[in-house]
Amino acid sequence: MRRIAKFVSLVGTVLLLAEIAGAPGVSADPAGAGSDGYYQPYFNDFSGMEGAWTAEKDGPQVHSQVHIDWDVPITMSDGTVLKANVYRPMDDGVVDDEPLPTVLNVTPYTKWLMAIITKLVNAPGIQDGIMRGLGSLESSDPALKNLMLLLQMLDGGFLQTMSADKQLVRSGYVWVDLDARGTGYSEGRWELTGPREQQDAVEAVDWISKQPFSDGKVAMTGASYDGITALQTAAHRPPALKAVFAVEPATDIVQDVALRGGAVNVGFLPFWLWLVNGTKRVPDVQSMVQGNYEQLYQQWIQDRNEDPTTMSNAMYTALNARTMDEVYRSSEAMMLYDAQGPWRKATRTDMANINVPTMITGQWSDLFRNAEFRSYQDLSGLKPGEKQLIIGPGYHVTAGGGYGKRDAPPRLDVLQKAWFDHWLKGIDNGVETLGPVLEQIPGAQGWQRISQLPRPGMTNQRLYLSSDISGTAVRTQHDGSLSAAMPTEPDQLTVKVGVASLCSDITNTQYLGPSAILMACAQDERTHEVDGLTFTSPPVSVPTVISGPVAVHLNTQHEGTDGFWMATVSDVDPDSGNSLPLSTGWVVSSMRQVDEARSKRGPNGDYVDPIQTLDLLRGYHPVVPGQPTTIDFGTYPLDAVLQPGHRLRVSVYSSNYPSAVPPMPMMMAAGLTPPPYDVRDAVLLFTPDNTFYPEHLNIDPAAPSWISIPTSDPIN
Repeated sequence: MRRIAKFVSLVGTVLLLAEIAGAPGVSADPAGAGSDGYYQPYFNDFSGMEGAWTAEKDGPQVHSQVHIDWDVPITMSDGTVLKANVYRPMDDGVVDDEPLPTVLNVTPYTKWLMAIITKLVNAPGIQDGIMRGLGSLESSDPALKNLMLLLQMLDGGFLQTMSADKQLVRSGYVWVDLDARGTGYSEGRWELTGPREQQDAVEAVDWISKQPFSDGKVAMTGASYDGITALQTAAHRPPALKAVFAVEPATDIVQDVALRGGAVNVGFLPFWLWLVNGTKRVPDVQSMVQGNYEQLYQQWIQDRNEDPTTMSNAMYTALNARTMDEVYRSSEAMMLYDAQGPWRKATRTDMANINVPTMITGQWSDLFRNAEFRSYQDLSGLKPGEKQLIIGPGYHVTAGGGYGKRDAPPRLDVLQKAWFDHWLKGIDNGVETLGPVLEQIPGAQGWQRISQLPRPGMTNQRLYLSSDISGTAVRTQHDGSLSAAMPTEPDQLTVKVGVASLCSDITNTQYLGPSAILMACAQDERTHEVDGLTFTSPPVSVPTVISGPVAVHLNTQHEGTDGFWMATVSDVDPDSGNSLPLSTGWVVSSMRQVDEARSKRGPNGDYVDPIQTLDLLRGYHPVVPGQPTTIDFGTYPLDAVLQPGHRLRVSVYSSNYPSAVPPMPMMMAAGLTPPPYDVRDAVLLFTPDNTFYPEHLNIDPAAPSWISIPTSDPIN
């Protein structure tokens, strides 16, 4: 009980510090900011093409009703039967038999759940009443910003992109919701976007194109996992696929979220696995009532019994193993940690191979923002216009928040329809001229239109970490400086594991965003900085654009054979002291090996975009206690502007709890005394009763620590 009481006390301290930190300040947009050559302001009063798209989407459609064919069987090439719901336009009870373009959504979240969402959205008074009413709420109070985004999501079109959009169907489309292999009512074993699951989607596109209801043209859509599947399918180039609309997708689920930096995602991943593994076991109640359940679902029952909790063993092993041998013996764990294995290779989407028009939307604090930022550049096989990227503020659950309002992009469902109308029906509606990149970035007000991302004209600059006091940070483990000049005096700074990361933007990101309504833990890093070493630059004198990933190069020293390092980049307001988080990255010390083939270096040889191999078989290197160890890793790519008077800050930490933690053997190598063989005690890992070894950052003029940051203008 005393251990639990201490943990509760620590949480209380974190929340108290959050209250002390206060609400963040608001940066003003300087006059002429739009004329610096890097972007153009985006204006939308709905009098132009955006208004026409919205009126078309919300107005009367060609058809008045929607017919649903439930649980349509689709047999794959290996004999596995997948189940789909097919939505078709109808009038006066007569289904339209004209061949139409078809939209496919492949989901692990079950088509019955998608059907419930569709039913709720289309219920009388819901979309036009409750959702539109809550979505129309606005507030100028900065403390309510994320709450407003969460409410505005309801009227931002997000729900109509993740479930069947009946208004789209009534306009002359067929919509197919397909349960992914091993989920919902589909047979087989769930593969988490693996090679067989990808082949299923390709075969489903081909099957649809040959049905009487299809005109041979297929588009794919979906949010999150469903968007991942859409991009993966497009990379295989099925002939009938003509366009993709993907909302907040990832392109490498291991690098983007599951094992970023070699650490196990313990924020999002356990809940997500529980959700899919739970819903995939929900039986077909209708067939049970009709008495033919066992006959129809004999194979389904066998498949679920053989694989009841996909990937859960990998999580359990990672968090409970006491030796690395236990991890190596787990086939599920090694499926994640073997970079050359068939599953890891298959789950890295070959974006350059996509040859159909693709629109992607995302958020700056989204779980998959790494992929979203890189997607425009990675879609190298498409021309501007054929590829579009829209990225704005918010989190995974606030997708579309603020869309559809003046001087913002249209709602997601409006964009989806305009995109498909143009590329599947040949309607000249101008949607290809929208961007090609629209974004609302930290440090500037309003939406902007730019030509590419990262922005052109950036130059990577080294900024050195120095122990010299900056005088700008309080209640940190050390208030250091960030400077273009190399430090002249050696020093060693020590950082210890803490729990202030409970109140941080990265924790909000990993838990999808609802907790971000506590703005002091979302838009201000000062509470989190209590556990970190901060390094702050002098103020900039001109608007300074930062566009791209930030490379972090640390000269470290450990007391054990492993450790953990995290860095957060933030924008420090000169008036309020608010430390606005811009980007974060982390790495387990033993998993620091950089993949040279995927990483990028600058002209001077510095890493500018280091990417870890995350390979236990070929890239696991414990450190030597007491010896300096160089560690290179990157943060999420960012696009932001520092206004005159603002400062850049880099904060260095030794943990990212409760978002990501190393596997248990690596934590033990970093000093942890493990609890009993039971994950129920994991909440107590970071209490004073059970501390890790402190970690040390060497400030050495002969081997300096630095960041490489892409900017429009030099910082000091």
